[in-house]
Amino acid sequence: MRSGEFHTSYRADMAIFDTARARRVLAVFLVVLFAVPLVGSSYWLDVLNRAAIAVIAATGLNILTGFTGQISLGNAAFLAIGAYSTAYLAAHGVPFFAGWCSASPRCASRASTSPWPPWRPTSSSSSRSRTGTR
Repeated sequence: MRSGEFHTSYRADMAIFDTARARRVLAVFLVVLFAVPLVGSSYWLDVLNRAAIAVIAATGLNILTGFTGQISLGNAAFLAIGAYSTAYLAAHGVPFFAGWCSASPRCASRASTSPWPPWRPTSSSSSRSRTGTR
């Protein structure tokens, strides 16, 4: 008795959506997603923006913890940097989408210049030797 998914070609194995129904559902979702700003009120746009930000954070954490098994508090820190950057620019009259697009490079530059990951102590003895305590 066979169980699991068995694909007969590399193309079928690498397909994100296996069925035509899944592709149609995605197409309808994208049409609705792009139509909401045309007909939705500012309240619903705010709700959708907040939900999209939460989805981005959850997806990043899922990739980190689900695929690599690591635990990270840095994920929340870099989300906060992006949120602060976007809010700061929005408060100074920059449109949301432009501020949102500029937040990603800001987070990437902060992550690439963050000095603490290579210096992380791996045991209590190494942390004591670095701080000079016993």
